[in-house]
Amino acid sequence: MSARTPRNTSGNTTGNTGTARNTSGRTGNATNTGNAANPGNAGNARNNTANTANTRTGSNAATAGAANTPLPHFMAEIEVYIKLKPSVEAALREKKRSNPASLPLHWQRWDLDLRNDAEGTVKASQRRWVNEAVAKTIAGVLGDDHGWRCDSDISLRDDWLQIGPDAEARKWWGIELTTPLMSVSEQWQREINTVWDVLGKTFDFWIDKLCGFHVHIRPGPTRQSRYTLDQIVRTTKGTYFWEHALSRLVPQSRSWNEYALPNGTAFGGPEDMSVSNQGWMPLFSKIDRLAAVSESKLVDALKGGETSRGWTAKLSTNFCPLYEKGTIEFRRQAGVASAMSTVRGILLAVTLHLSALRYNFDRASTRRDRPDSDELIKELAGCIKKLPETCHGTRFVYWLKWCHDSYGPEGGARRDYTDAQVNIREEAFRKGVEPPHQVTYDRFAEACPPEALVLPAYVLPASTGSTGTNTAPPQARQGTAQPPMAQGRGGAAAASGRGGASSVRGGGASSGRGGGAVSGRGGAFLNPSTSPRTSSTPSRTSATTAQTQGGRGGASTRGSLRSPTSPRTSGGGDGGGATTMRLPERPATVPNNTTTPAAGQRRRQQQG
Repeated sequence: MSARTPRNTSGNTTGNTGTARNTSGRTGNATNTGNAANPGNAGNARNNTANTANTRTGSNAATAGAANTPLPHFMAEIEVYIKLKPSVEAALREKKRSNPASLPLHWQRWDLDLRNDAEGTVKASQRRWVNEAVAKTIAGVLGDDHGWRCDSDISLRDDWLQIGPDAEARKWWGIELTTPLMSVSEQWQREINTVWDVLGKTFDFWIDKLCGFHVHIRPGPTRQSRYTLDQIVRTTKGTYFWEHALSRLVPQSRSWNEYALPNGTAFGGPEDMSVSNQGWMPLFSKIDRLAAVSESKLVDALKGGETSRGWTAKLSTNFCPLYEKGTIEFRRQAGVASAMSTVRGILLAVTLHLSALRYNFDRASTRRDRPDSDELIKELAGCIKKLPETCHGTRFVYWLKWCHDSYGPEGGARRDYTDAQVNIREEAFRKGVEPPHQVTYDRFAEACPPEALVLPAYVLPASTGSTGTNTAPPQARQGTAQPPMAQGRGGAAAASGRGGASSVRGGGASSGRGGGAVSGRGGAFLNPSTSPRTSSTPSRTSATTAQTQGGRGGASTRGSLRSPTSPRTSGGGDGGGATTMRLPERPATVPNNTTTPAAGQRRRQQQG
């Protein structure tokens, strides 16, 4: 916190030498009498008239008390699937056979042959030991009081997973890994890297569209600090003000997601919808009126208390933890499976928090437009500069621009990557190498590129030849699908389940979450009203025609569609392989309907 005097409250118009950034040359600051003469930021505790460090001076010179904003604390929730690496599984099997008593209890109780679609009680017991194994693995490097928590998450349907052969898909277990409460001024990046590194020696990782990444923010400066009413009001206004811009920086699957809905669905919807006609004033005034009644009245409304469905936590910005945990939760981001993506996601939530506390919403209330993602990126670039060196080193602003170019170019449809593409990129981050160039697509209007269906080698059975290349068929079957409804997996009748022709989840020819012929999480998607029923298959397909019209990252059938035979390198039976393509260090200029490459950044060696 700045030691400078924020305002000369004594009325001394000649001796206010503590007013920050008064660069007008007046040593006595004779005109700064309570900052009443600061046009464009009335009531601002700092005179920002000549604040050259303010990145928003052109349109909103309003960093309301930016230097007085305390450094926040955060806690992140990581939803991810894990399974034992093949070499670890083999070693455990041998140890269980030869000397089981030498193993820790969690490895003794971990049933290596139990499938994730097993009966409930048995599966619940297995989950306990999975969680215990993760926690003990972290304790091996951070100590028993590490503060990380591993829990099961019922929203992660590991029993629906379709990743390669079914026997491999049944080995994955969904977990929610929660960090302890951390301060942005600590060496927090180092700890996150350490945890991902140690877990990566034992487990493989997978994320899909069901996985989210949630960040809880506590305002600081201490671990016990709670949000003030003014901070709640500011965070609320920032949530609505940046909603459109933020939706352009996340994957298509998260721009409107049932677990992270826009806050306008719970409160202030009509006022939010009328911004283009009436500006932001009606919405901001509604927030201020409720705050004037009481904090509890405002928070109740923000939770959805004024709607027929009542409170809900499934909002982009979740205010439900305010009284229980003293935090506000940012839920909009997609799942992560690497330290790099984890750190960047945390920084996105932290900078959104800082922006809300420093932005001049009084001035913004006269606008009749929604800021675009370019404006948000500039704002967050200013916020990251306010954070200590412990928050630097990940090329955060470059990543934001990459997100914009990949997911939501202005004037174009929102776009996405397949699950396979996302996991190949995350694997590259874990290895500290450059991710391959990848092409996005509109899941609802475009055919999924065949190369986007190639699975990373580490999720397939470890079968290597003399060349060291994984020789298992790189099947395109991937995603999540509900178990079969009638005839079972692979059936062809109307209610056949996975790969079948039904419109149920897991079905094929219609819609849903399944690995079927047209749509769903693991299937391809066909919009019958806009897209012809065309076949777009890579080389080496079976006789069955595969529909690949815009799937959610999956293949159109369970085994009929195989990937191209592009060369892949292998990291061995454990690590899998990553494609050999490399990215430029800076994004090239591309049309709006294409994407720029992912950041070609090696895992940073310097922390803080």
